Amino acid sequence: MSRSNGYKDECGSCENFYECRGYWDTPYDINDTEKGYCDWYKTTYYPDDSCTAHYKKRGSYSGSSCFITTVVCNILGYDDNCFVLESLRDLRDKYMQPNEDCKKDLYDYDTVGPQIAEILDNDYNESKDTTVANELYLKYILPAAIEAKQDRPNNAITIYKRMTNMLKETYNIKTNEELLEEYDQTKGGHGYIKTREI
Repeated sequence: MSRSNGYKDECGSCENFYECRGYWDTPYDINDTEKGYCDWYKTTYYPDDSCTAHYKKRGSYSGSSCFITTVVCNILGYDDNCFVLESLRDLRDKYMQPNEDCKKDLYDYDTVGPQIAEILDNDYNESKDTTVANELYLKYILPAAIEAKQDRPNNAITIYKRMTNMLKETYNIKTNEELLEEYDQTKGGHGYIKTREI
C-alpha cells in the first residue's frame, strides 16, 4: 500500500514505506526533519528525499541512491552493518552533514558517486572479478573507515576523496557544479542532489 501524502517519487511515496524500520511506529506522523531507515538501500532518508526504489529491480545498484562503498562491500560479501559501512555512515551523518566545510565534498560525491558505483557494479556483474573491489577496499575504504572510527574525520575524508578523484579520472567523470549553491548538505551523501531555497 502506497503512502498518499503528496510526495511524488520520494521516500514517503515508496510502496515499501510502511515496512521500513524507523517509520514503523509513526507512519502518519512523519515530518521532513525525521530520518527513517530504508530496507531497500540500507541507510536512512528523509520522507521528501528523492527515491526511485519502487521503479528498480531489487538487488540492482544502478540509479540515484547508491554508494561506492556499498557496492564494493556488496561485491566482497560484507554485511550491511559491517564496521566499514557503519563507520563511514557515521562520518557522513555526524561530521560531514553538519559541517559547512564539507559541503563541496558531499556535493562532489553526490554528483559522481552514482555513476562510479554503477560502473563498478556493472563491471563486476559481467566479469565476477573482485580485483578492483579488493583494491579499493584495502587501499582506500578500510583505511578511511579506521580513521573515522578513531575520530580522525579529516584524515578519513582525505583518503576517501583520493579514491573518488582517482575513480573520476579513471572513468572520465566530471563534477557538475551547477546546483552547488542551492545544495542542501544536511541531506547530502546519499548519491543524489537535493536543493533548498536560498
